[in-house]
Amino acid sequence: MPPWSYAAAGKVIDCGFLIARDDREAMGWIRSVGVVPAARGRGLGGFLLRHASGVFTARGRDTVGLGVDTANATGAPRLYERHGLTLHHAVDTWETVVR
Repeated sequence: MPPWSYAAAGKVIDCGFLIARDDREAMGWIRSVGVVPAARGRGLGGFLLRHASGVFTARGRDTVGLGVDTANATGAPRLYERHGLTLHHAVDTWETVVR
């Protein structure tokens, strides 16, 4: 069974994903990473980050980046910090509803 899946009620269920871009010369970019709530806390997010970092390293990238809402309620910023990522740049986004 792949490490991003788990067995529940006799079925194998995908429970995490990571989508990355590899179109920058020196930097790998993680566009999105997620783990379903029932599978959180089992190390899957860390596994996906480590795997992506290894792939980027093998391709000659010396930096890996991603974007995240620093107020993310899932704990994602803490996960990223535990895996060596540090805040490089913060942005405020302003929005309005158009009717």
